[in-house]
Amino acid sequence: MITFIQLLATGLMMGCLYGLVALGFVLIFKSSNIFNFAQGEFVLFGTYLAWSGIGLFHLPLWGAVLLSLVICAFLGYGLEHFPLRPMIGQPPFSIIMVTLGIALFIRGFWALVWSPYVEATFPLGETKDIITLFGIPFTRLLVIGAVIAVVLAIIFGVAYKFTRAGLHMRAAAEDHELAQSMGIRVTGAIAQSWALSFVIATAAGILFASSQGIDYAIVGFGLVGMVAALTGGLDSILGAMIGGIIIGVFQSLGGGYIGHGFKDIAPYVAIIIVILIRPYGLFGLKRIERV
Repeated sequence: MITFIQLLATGLMMGCLYGLVALGFVLIFKSSNIFNFAQGEFVLFGTYLAWSGIGLFHLPLWGAVLLSLVICAFLGYGLEHFPLRPMIGQPPFSIIMVTLGIALFIRGFWALVWSPYVEATFPLGETKDIITLFGIPFTRLLVIGAVIAVVLAIIFGVAYKFTRAGLHMRAAAEDHELAQSMGIRVTGAIAQSWALSFVIATAAGILFASSQGIDYAIVGFGLVGMVAALTGGLDSILGAMIGGIIIGVFQSLGGGYIGHGFKDIAPYVAIIIVILIRPYGLFGLKRIERV
């Protein structure tokens, strides 16, 4: 019973981090209907950027994190201006190929700049401190990371729903032409969603790396966040978090009771099951179109 509770709790904590990545993925899709295949690379780039601030430039942790978030926000704005803005009105497949190109570019940039530091730790040595909750031991940084992830998700969710920028992004998500007729600068709203998505991916990557370590494989963490977004539904911010938790719990329990190797394929098994039952996700909108 203790093993089950520990696996369940670990899955919930990891699921919160997956949900945070999924949140950034959903923000882009809701505002622009773009399926961003570079979300995992956003995690990779932002995490290594923060590590560079600490390991190479000897900045304090808070300074490196803040600087990386600011840089990634500007990069998100830049990506919307080019190469994505010139693709407005083009077929969806063409835009998907552009996001794949962005992903490959970031991978190449990582290989050029950070491949010598492939075995780096974040931050400068993994903390193995253990805390006990209800008599069950957990890694302290994993618990802290899960709590921070939930807090960030709430902050971003509230901002998206109630702030002026969030309302503009929501309006752009519903109808670009109607939003423009109301005086909303749609391209600006989409650029904000890309910037916010890059920031969220960076924050999630830093939290994950602090508890699990950092290497190139962290790009897979971002891909699991994409699976979480599909599970919860591409139209739902709440669904992104719940989808992440579902994937995290399924992965943890499957790895504990079926075999450690199952953890690698668990997210993809889960998404196949969800798509067969609800192709639009657990909380996604069921769109019916006349043909």
